[in-house]
Amino acid sequence: MTMREYKLHFEFWGLLTFLAVMLPNLIWFAVPAPDDKLRTDSITGAIDAAGSVFQAAMVFALCFIIYGAVNFLL
Repeated sequence: MTMREYKLHFEFWGLLTFLAVMLPNLIWFAVPAPDDKLRTDSITGAIDAAGSVFQAAMVFALCFIIYGAVNFLL
């Protein structure tokens, strides 16, 4: 099966699964702890920004590697 045979559509069960996994994060965002140490300013802002950029680059790289491997194998 090639990538052209896949169809992009909305899947209700996918949304439900995503919300189930994200529920603790949404609750923590709405009702944070009174003394939350994770909401303080970071002293390593540049390193945190670089880490975020590298995380996004890794996701894009994995998508392209998987897409290339699927087309190569099929």
